[in-house]
Amino acid sequence: MYIDRTLVIGAGGTGGQLIPSLARLLAYHPNASASLLIADGDEFEDHNQARQLCGPDQVGRNKADAMAEHCRSIGLTSVGSSPSFLDKAAIRQFTSQPTCPLVVSTVDNDATRAAVISVLEERQDDWLHVTTGNADNSDGQSRISTSTHWHGVIGGEPFGVSPALLFDNIANPNDTIPRQGSCALQAPSAPQLISANALSAAMALLVIQNLLDGVMPRTANSAFANGRTFKLSIS
Repeated sequence: MYIDRTLVIGAGGTGGQLIPSLARLLAYHPNASASLLIADGDEFEDHNQARQLCGPDQVGRNKADAMAEHCRSIGLTSVGSSPSFLDKAAIRQFTSQPTCPLVVSTVDNDATRAAVISVLEERQDDWLHVTTGNADNSDGQSRISTSTHWHGVIGGEPFGVSPALLFDNIANPNDTIPRQGSCALQAPSAPQLISANALSAAMALLVIQNLLDGVMPRTANSAFANGRTFKLSIS
């Protein structure tokens, strides 16, 4: 397996923590190309400074553009940006070549996850999809827990299990893919702790490292981590 290009959808809480390390992993791993595209149509807001890689000078900037610029500033020159929310057509364009793309969904939008899965499952060639999920802090419980799910086709054989088969909210999303200027764009995301975002990013990076190293069991498809109890499980 050779990952020839990678798309990360979402450069906010989890994506912002993951992208610099993932870009470095791709740049130096023998089974991957350094080519990485970051897609996010959102802009940094003042409140993002509490838990995202956003300083005062980044407020008002597009998240994908800012993160790509940061990566290039530390020598990761193969990182580009798409300052937009991706629909099926845009995802299909990125994954159209007969090679092996990796798509990482670090969004809290089920419609986007469903669109990624739908497009990738159309492919006749190999592909990988990794998606992350965090427990939110909306009820004041201050949870630090995350789940990471992966699936795809490697060597022409199915790998893992689609999260759309495991979670009805992905199979039948109640939300829509955001569009610039739409009401969905203004919908607030659920608050999360910066430690939950960091844990989620670390788990996603571990999954991708193991996939690139060829040591991920074909029977596994999900990993769960709890930062309060320090428990980790895989299924």
